[in-house]
Amino acid sequence: MRLHYNKTVSYLFMPLGLLNLVLGSILLVRGQFTFSIIIGAIIILLGWGYWHKPYVTIQPNQFIIHTPLGWPQRIYSFNAPEDVKIVHKKILLKQDGEWKRLPVSKLIMQAEDWLALQRRFGEVGE
Repeated sequence: MRLHYNKTVSYLFMPLGLLNLVLGSILLVRGQFTFSIIIGAIIILLGWGYWHKPYVTIQPNQFIIHTPLGWPQRIYSFNAPEDVKIVHKKILLKQDGEWKRLPVSKLIMQAEDWLALQRRFGEVGE
């Protein structure tokens, strides 16, 4: 199961990166080098990553959290589906007998992906 970034984040990053790129290019044509060209290119790449790459991949016994550019950032393992619960819009994972919060935000996840996650693990209203 793959959970994706909210497209709104990409909608914000892409125009901002394009603006930096265009303004930096104008200055470059006028003979002034500025780092806004580099910053603009990086912001555009991040926006592209938010658009196309998964946020979280859920495998049978793992949560794999990815960076916007795609490579795995962190891997969290669990033994059984009962070791995962959603409480107050936070994902909790039982490791070593303690419940630990995963660094996953509902705000930057697509709404339909969050609903699929709730259907799979259920939400507890504690």
